[in-house]
Amino acid sequence: MVRPPQDLHLSLYNHIASRPAHALHAAANAAEADFASLMNDNGSLHNTQAKYILGHDAYLDICHAGRRPRAARVTEMLTVARENLKQFDLIGCTPRLPRFIADLGTLLNRDLPAPKRENRNKTIALSKETMTEADAVAMRNASWADQPLYQMIRTEFLDPGGACLQV
Repeated sequence: MVRPPQDLHLSLYNHIASRPAHALHAAANAAEADFASLMNDNGSLHNTQAKYILGHDAYLDICHAGRRPRAARVTEMLTVARENLKQFDLIGCTPRLPRFIADLGTLLNRDLPAPKRENRNKTIALSKETMTEADAVAMRNASWADQPLYQMIRTEFLDPGGACLQV
């Protein structure tokens, strides 16, 4: 499952801000804290999907090693991601979750229940509508690899009329 980068980062921020047990909870809720500062100060929150799809070491080697132009790093990252994604039996995206569950059930030859919403954030500290320009800039910086990755997956791996693509 992949998720639009903006949705992923907002959900992650709201998760951190609403969960006292999270290691970054205090930082997210400090007096002068905001989304932009949390994202800018915590590189571990950047490009989550690229890390998972490339693998942590490949992500560091491609996206952070050396001084190559960002466009060259994105091109290489997408090449590796395409190869890694070919290993998946089914790829879907969260905006089309019900269709993914149905397609997965068909692939597994069994009925699957609708996903539960147990992890839903109890508190929404930030939404798309309340983001500042600084938040938007931090979002773009924190997802500079995830954005083209998600776009590539949507255009090359997901069925335009459905939710998923069997590879």
